[in-house]
Amino acid sequence: MLALWTGQREGDLLKLKWSDYDGQYIRLVQSKTIRHGKRSKAKRVTIPVSRPLKTYLDSSKKRGIYILMNTRDQPWTEDGFRSSWGKAFDTAGINEDLKCCVA
Repeated sequence: MLALWTGQREGDLLKLKWSDYDGQYIRLVQSKTIRHGKRSKAKRVTIPVSRPLKTYLDSSKKRGIYILMNTRDQPWTEDGFRSSWGKAFDTAGINEDLKCCVA
């Protein structure tokens, strides 16, 4: 839901804290901003929260300071998230070509 409605990168979403969401906006720092082929300083962005995302976030159980937590109520590591993401794709029977493009 977060990726779909914010368009943000996996790494930035894994760092997203509940304090970054105020009920109307998500405010985060994009850690990988590239301009004219060169990396620049991290960029702070404000994203309006759509009604579907708001409903999802407001109904989500807050299990820690981060929005995205694993089944052990720990923050995801990037490797752990990718592994679980791949397993979910396999379970759903999603084509391997598509998996590489959205992970």
